Amino acid sequence: MLKYLSAPIIAVALIGGLLACRSTPKCRTEAPGESVSSYVGVWKYPERSVWIQILPDGRSFQCRIAPEGTVITSEGVFIGGQIEWRKIWGTDTITRNKTSITLCGKYGVSTLVQTQSEMDSACKSPFENTPPNKPLRLTAR
Repeated sequence: MLKYLSAPIIAVALIGGLLACRSTPKCRTEAPGESVSSYVGVWKYPERSVWIQILPDGRSFQCRIAPEGTVITSEGVFIGGQIEWRKIWGTDTITRNKTSITLCGKYGVSTLVQTQSEMDSACKSPFENTPPNKPLRLTAR
């Protein structure tokens, strides 16, 4: 009897495992050295209070507002297809298509769309007084 029951259970487990592998996004393993100019702008995660701002000189800023109102931010720098965040998120590999960017890092994969609106005022971007089209020099960390 055990022999007959175990075959359907094994089949279900294998199918479930294959579906899980197929639906789990894979991160690119190496950055392609893409230019920062392809990513300049403000990007927003749809239906969430999450924004990323990328400046022409590569400086980046991420702001998340949790449902209860906690504001979580980090500055970073874009280098060769990756954003290295100073705190919290580590390094995200970034790719772009026509209207969105996808970040892949230690917390998973997120796709954000370009927006013409500004971040929520609670975010307080360190780049607020920086013209969006004026390249700036990076400072040493």
